[in-house]
Order: sequence, then C-alpha cells, then structure tokens
Amino acid sequence: MEERAENDIFERAKQVIEAFHGMAKTASLLESGLTYKNILALTEQGRILRIKSGYYTLPDAEFSEEEM
Repeated sequence: MEERAENDIFERAKQVIEAFHGMAKTASLLESGLTYKNILALTEQGRILRIKSGYYTLPDAEFSEEEM
C-alpha cells in the first residue's frame, strides 16, 4: 500500500512539472496537494530534482542556461 501511495505522489508531482513545461515552483506542487514532506522525499529518492531554491524538475529534463 505504501509503495502505491508513493507512486501516486510521484505521478502528481510529475503531472504538475509537465504542466509547467518541465519546471515547477514549490507553490505549484503544494497547490496540487503535495506537502513539503512529499517534495523532500521525492527529492531524496532522486525522483525529482531541485534546480534551485523553489524550482523542481524531473531527472531526465534538459534545459539551456537561458531557460534556467
């Protein structure tokens, strides 16, 4: 059951990040129902990456310096 919940949380984060063209703000993730604890756990697991303070992406995303 716990693994399914973790996958649901990741899928929600992934949807938000994809909706914002591959880079989402913390506020957007929180508005989707995720918690700071969820975001931290996904980051520690390597399922999402913290680009800089308040910005997250997926591990396979590629951005130019200008986009960042």
